[in-house]
Amino acid sequence: MKKRVDSLNLVRVGLIFTIFLCHSGDMLPDVIGYYAGTLTGYALQLFFMISGFCCLLSGYGKDLSTGPYMKKRWWKIFPMHFVGFLLMAFLIIYRAWAGGYDIDKSDFLAQAVVNLLFLQAWTPNEDFVYSFNGVSWFLSALFFCYLLTPVMIRILKRFENYAPWLLITVAFLQFGYALYFNHFIGTGSFYYTNVFPPYRFLEYLMGALLAVMYLKRRDGEGIPRSSMVQLVTVFLFFAVYVITKHEMGFTRFFIVLELYLMYALCVYEGKVSDWGASKLMASLADHIMPFYLVHSIVLKYMREFVLTGSSYTVEQPIIPWIASLAIAIAFSYAYMAIDKRARAAWQRRKQAKATA
Repeated sequence: MKKRVDSLNLVRVGLIFTIFLCHSGDMLPDVIGYYAGTLTGYALQLFFMISGFCCLLSGYGKDLSTGPYMKKRWWKIFPMHFVGFLLMAFLIIYRAWAGGYDIDKSDFLAQAVVNLLFLQAWTPNEDFVYSFNGVSWFLSALFFCYLLTPVMIRILKRFENYAPWLLITVAFLQFGYALYFNHFIGTGSFYYTNVFPPYRFLEYLMGALLAVMYLKRRDGEGIPRSSMVQLVTVFLFFAVYVITKHEMGFTRFFIVLELYLMYALCVYEGKVSDWGASKLMASLADHIMPFYLVHSIVLKYMREFVLTGSSYTVEQPIIPWIASLAIAIAFSYAYMAIDKRARAAWQRRKQAKATA
């Protein structure tokens, strides 16, 4: 079974570039950071939806067991997470040495254990949530979603005919949850509406329900071609975002437009699908995870060793920005190439032992 819809390649590449723009906003004109900052929140929501969509698509026809499934996911992601952890640990130690101060060893060790066990998203303490490679909190929440995936798929198989109604129910639940924390709790609610794994699972589940609807449409009426639907939906998505940028109270409804964006790009084919199917976009989409995990580290190193005390101003450090983007992309491709060879060598060793 095909594990990915081509149009989503383009979306994923666009989303990760948006996140890069947000995290490198101090190197760019203020207007870019202004629009990319809030859009990053929606990008993360869409990433969890796309993850749920793709995981259901790849596992729907299989009898998945939680233990083997989690082991496979851990083995795929932990090595690149560990590389990012080491790069940040070195930078933390270097900063302490250069600044002439001592690291609190107990905090350092505690944060290291929590980070390496993918538990950082389970504590409302920001020192732990964003410890070491801060963006890795995403993996902590994602692994919780993976943990529930085999059971989720078995349940959705039984209730696949009710997928649209379940999707509406989960969307209302997600909206009500976010509304409650943002408007009635206020202070301290950021953790529960941004990092908390059960909240992120709601987005993951919505993506999985969209995948069930996609499969029923594909195997039933078929997937029609309409470039107009795809292009208008993408335009509408960004137009509504820009229009509502100054009206933050309305943006919680943006989840509706995100769901429609996913639905329109998946149940129709068109120009967006063609662009997503190109070799460049498919290749970039395959390197999303290492790029996501390393881009923030590259930016931190760039600020530490290039921008600090340099002649570049905050308004015009465009060369370091371009260099950071190029280094992050190059690292992603290099890591995936090495990882592929290492895994192939590991498999050969296992086969050799099995036949010995």
